[in-house]
Amino acid sequence: MGGTGVTGDTIVEQVFREVRAFRIYDGPTEVHKFSLARKIKREWEKQNEV
Repeated sequence: MGGTGVTGDTIVEQVFREVRAFRIYDGPTEVHKFSLARKIKREWEKQNEV
């Protein structure tokens, strides 16, 4: 059971591989936080225009 995520013949290995690929493709969490904060700020400024 110790090598379950390493061997290529289990669903666990496939899940670990795909999750890593999505993280690389999708970008770090900090980038998402920054872009989300920028969008929220833009929308807030738009609503509070005088």
